[in-house]
Amino acid sequence: MFMENHAKTLDESSEIYEKLRTLLSPDAPGFVKLPQHPLTNLLLENLYSPKEAALMVAIFNHTWEEVTLAQASARSRKTLEELQALLLDMAVKGKVQSGENGEVFISAYMPGIFEYYFVAAKDDPEKMSNVARAHYGLMGMAFNPGLKLPINFPHDFDPQSRWRFIPAIEPTLRTIKINEVLESKPEILPFEVVARLLEKYDIFAVAPCACRTMAKMSGNPCKRTHENFCALAGASAEKLIKAGFGRQVDFDEMMTLMKKAETEGLVHSTQNFEEPASYICNCCSCCCGHLKIIKDFRYKGRAAFSNFTPVIDHEKCTRCGTCETICPMEVVSFREEDSQSLIHMDLEFCIGCGICASNCPEDAIDLKKTRNNKPIQAPRKHGFFG
Repeated sequence: MFMENHAKTLDESSEIYEKLRTLLSPDAPGFVKLPQHPLTNLLLENLYSPKEAALMVAIFNHTWEEVTLAQASARSRKTLEELQALLLDMAVKGKVQSGENGEVFISAYMPGIFEYYFVAAKDDPEKMSNVARAHYGLMGMAFNPGLKLPINFPHDFDPQSRWRFIPAIEPTLRTIKINEVLESKPEILPFEVVARLLEKYDIFAVAPCACRTMAKMSGNPCKRTHENFCALAGASAEKLIKAGFGRQVDFDEMMTLMKKAETEGLVHSTQNFEEPASYICNCCSCCCGHLKIIKDFRYKGRAAFSNFTPVIDHEKCTRCGTCETICPMEVVSFREEDSQSLIHMDLEFCIGCGICASNCPEDAIDLKKTRNNKPIQAPRKHGFFG
C-alpha cells in the first residue's frame, strides 16, 4: 500500500510540474519555452516546492492573469490567511508578482521569473545553485540546431524585437555635437541617449544583475567584470527599493556608474518599447542571454541593434588593440592592407553599442547614425520590475 501511494504521489507531482512548465512557457515571440527535459525538471523542482507548484497551477489559468486574493482562495481552496502567508513568501523570493491593486500574477519564466528570482536572491542557496546550473545548461542547449528545442527567436535582424541595445554615452554625445554643425543630419532621438532616457525620472536605484548572479551560482562566473548591477528609474526603482532588492542613488551617481560599466566593456540595453525606459541592463556576452545568444549562436533577431555604426579614423588609430580586446561581440580584428595593419569590423554582427568608441584612448572611433529604427508599442504586460 505504501509503494502504491508513493507512486501515486510521484505521478501527481510530475503532472503538476508539467502543468507548471506549460504555464511558464507562453507561446509568444521573445519568450523562452521550457522544453520537456531533465534539466527543466531540475530547474522547476528547485524553483518551486511541490506545495508552491500545486498552488501556482491551481490559481492561474495562464501567464500574466491577474487574480485577486479572493479568487485565489476559491481556486486553491485555502483560507485567505494561509494564502497570504504563502504568496508573501513567494513574492519575496521573486516566484510570483503583485499587480497595482493587490492582485497577483505569474510571469513567463524568461524574461520574467528568472530575473525576479536572481535579483531577489532570497531563496535557499542550494536550491538557487541548482536552478542556476539547470538554467545555464538549458541556455547552452537551446540554440543548438541539432537538438531542435522550441525557441521563438529569428536568425535575422529584427528591429521589432522586444529588446534593444543603447549606444555608449560619450560617443553618442560626440555624434550629437558633430551633427549640430551639419546642415543635413539624421536626428538623434531621446531613446538613443542614455541620459535622456533616465532624466525623465526623479528616483533611481541599482540592483543586482540576474544574469551574472545566475552565472556565478552555476559555477560559471562572469569573465568580463566584477561589476554586478542594473539601473532602474521611476516606479520600477521604487518597487525594488521597497522590496529591499535595490539601492537608491541620485542621477549623478547613476551616470557615473553607467560610464564605469562602459569601461568594463558592458553594453547598455533595455526593452524596445515607445514608453520611457524604466530600467537599463549593463550586459556582458558571457552571462547575458541576449548578447550570448547573438554572439555564440548568431541569432541576430534576439534584440534590436542600436541605430549607430562605428566609424574608424585610421590616421588617429595607433593599433593599440583596445577595441579588439573590449568588443563584447568579438567582431574587431586587425588585417594587413597596403603593408599596414588596419582595424576591421564585421558590421553584420556589430550591435552598435559603441563600447569600442567609448574606450578608444585616441578617440579614433566615432559613432555614425546609419539606421532610423524606432521602438515598438508596448504590450500591456511586459516589464520585469514595473
